[in-house]
Amino acid sequence: MPANPQKENGFTGIANEIFDVIAQCKFNGTQFRLLTIIWRYTYGFQRKSHPFSQSFLHEKTGLSKDSIKRGIKGLIDKKVLIVVKVATFSNPRELMFNKYYNDWLIEKDEPKTAESPQSDEVEGGGQTAPTPGGNLSPHINKELKESNKEIQLQQHTRDYQTSYELFENTINVMPNQIQQNQLIEWIKTLGDDFVYRAIEVACLNAEGPPTFRWLKYLIEEWTGKGARSPDDIDRLQEEFQKKKSRGDPGNGKAAIPRNHGQTSSQSRGSQKRSITGGQVGWIKPGRRA
Repeated sequence: MPANPQKENGFTGIANEIFDVIAQCKFNGTQFRLLTIIWRYTYGFQRKSHPFSQSFLHEKTGLSKDSIKRGIKGLIDKKVLIVVKVATFSNPRELMFNKYYNDWLIEKDEPKTAESPQSDEVEGGGQTAPTPGGNLSPHINKELKESNKEIQLQQHTRDYQTSYELFENTINVMPNQIQQNQLIEWIKTLGDDFVYRAIEVACLNAEGPPTFRWLKYLIEEWTGKGARSPDDIDRLQEEFQKKKSRGDPGNGKAAIPRNHGQTSSQSRGSQKRSITGGQVGWIKPGRRA
């Protein structure tokens, strides 16, 4: 059957002003393809936001999950997308397109009036048209800002929204039921900040790809020594490094015992990693607020 799209069968209403600005912005191909799907399933259904999972975006775009992670993170960092609700164990992250384009941090190609065919006919060398939407507020509406204040702060202080997302992107992209239950228990009893920091330090000190067994061992070691906050983890780390530099084994148990729960093949060729741009690389963790 030949394609015969009709507006009567459904359409996505986007202001022309948005298209004018989008045409000047230096989005890469992945980001633009993701935006079209986000528009389609928000504005296309007369709603402002919608939950978007990686598997859903993969199904609709054909992009790899790594490309989707990088693309979505880039759009969030550039303030083109807003996280309305963070991801949970049962629900994907809810995203909203930020129509207030004066907030965007994306680079633009400004129109060059010298190349305009009419520029020679305008006295004084011609002028560009006023920037569309100059009278709009450059900020997200107050109600959205209040409801997302904590989420927006988190976006500037960490690579991932939750410890669960960090776990998926560093240790196991598909946690099994046992791992999920243990993560839930840790988060309930120790807090998300503690678990997030624990994952960061576990990745930093793993000789090879970090494993769940390695993370579990470290958390049990730290909590056994009274650790209940990210600062406690850092304190124990500092004490261990001091003892290590003096060659003092302490009580015989290191804060970061090497190679626990990892195979010899995982230990070979190790190097430090960093989490950047939504990708897992060889990591040095940053502090969360």
